[in-house]
Amino acid sequence: MRFLSLLATATLFGGMILFSFGFAPLVFKTLDVGEAGRMLRRAFPWYYLFVLAIAALGAAL
Repeated sequence: MRFLSLLATATLFGGMILFSFGFAPLVFKTLDVGEAGRMLRRAFPWYYLFVLAIAALGAAL
């Protein structure tokens, strides 16, 4: 159980790092500013759903 909790926490941290330092800069590098902003606004609800679900899983474990 402890391993699964640690794994969920590591997945949460990794997802946050990937979104902040991987996905967002890539989107702004690839698309123009207007399109990148629209794309990130559409991605945010899914990102926060991921964060909420993984954090709840880690807390429950």
